[in-house]
Amino acid sequence: MQGAVWQRRDARAARLDRVWANGYKHKPFTMLISSPARLLADGGDPTPLYFRLKTLLSRGIESLAHPPGSRLPSERRLAELYGVSRVTVRQALDSMRREGSVRRARGRRGGTFVLSCERAPAPPAGSFESLFSMRHVRRVEIVAHDRRRGSEEICAQLGLSAGSLVAYNERRLVGVDGPIAHVRAFMPLEVGVRVRRRDLQRRLLQDILLTTSGIKATAMRDEVRAALADSWAAQTLDVRLGYPLLDVRRALLGPGDVPIHYSLILIASERFTMTLEQRLTTSPRTTTGGDRCDAS
Repeated sequence: MQGAVWQRRDARAARLDRVWANGYKHKPFTMLISSPARLLADGGDPTPLYFRLKTLLSRGIESLAHPPGSRLPSERRLAELYGVSRVTVRQALDSMRREGSVRRARGRRGGTFVLSCERAPAPPAGSFESLFSMRHVRRVEIVAHDRRRGSEEICAQLGLSAGSLVAYNERRLVGVDGPIAHVRAFMPLEVGVRVRRRDLQRRLLQDILLTTSGIKATAMRDEVRAALADSWAAQTLDVRLGYPLLDVRRALLGPGDVPIHYSLILIASERFTMTLEQRLTTSPRTTTGGDRCDAS
């Protein structure tokens, strides 16, 4: 009996030696967790608990806190450490498996194991406009292209009186892995009459408007929020209830901030990463001695 105990201890020590021999300075993940932050449901944070747990574990993999080949704690242990249910843990680990960062096995020697750096291709990323230019959209499904009475909110965004008729179009942008985004656009009738249905199959609405004579745009404003898929959004984007989404409210403005169009955009965040880029430039200035300094 005593010999079997020492054999288990020797085997455990050998596993530690193999991990350290691979050049990692950290001990396996199970040795690192002392008092991890417990994930508590926050009414002001719409991010699902499984997604927050997945983010924490993924950061640990990126920092080599749990290196390739190491085994993560069991579902039950992770649930205890982070104060979440095993269902939440299972959702997080399954999502990581689909991304290729871990593999999962059943049986006595099963568990969740960290894979090497060879991961599944990351989802496409870029600005929303780049969806078409980078050919990430396989097809555009036009759900509606008509006129209808705008709600109080929509009419206010377009600077129209309540109950006014507006031009409306609704599209679903579908990529390799499924629907990427759902777009509902509202325009004053005099603007919408210039938008042809066939153009919406291959171009973004603002691109169409910017190249239309007689329409001059001077600004675009985006409001981006985190959201969770309700039953309608889940069915529209072919995702599960509670799936993390980006909710984008976009306004295209003309001279004097006159609204040209207002769009409601839902993006499946795990199928497309929306990035914002701002280039900073320094204006030329004159020194006290009269020499001009140009920023390169």
